[in-house]
Amino acid sequence: METEISGSAETRRLLWRCRRGLLELDIVLQRFLEAEYSGLAEQDKRCFRDLLEVQDNALLEYLHDPDKCPDLQLKQFINKYL
Repeated sequence: METEISGSAETRRLLWRCRRGLLELDIVLQRFLEAEYSGLAEQDKRCFRDLLEVQDNALLEYLHDPDKCPDLQLKQFINKYL
């Protein structure tokens, strides 16, 4: 998949981590990375990286219903950006 985001090592690693077992997550995460990530404050970048650590099924549930996310910072990030 071609992408227009910068080719930095960090960005390439994040793009790889956005590839999940569920196509719905691939689409949401990769589009966010391409469109928004570079303009985020460092704290929000950290939240996105933390979000990528969440298991697929839980992450999909949190995206559909952020109130189910037990982590307040991740919940706020999801509500704000995703």
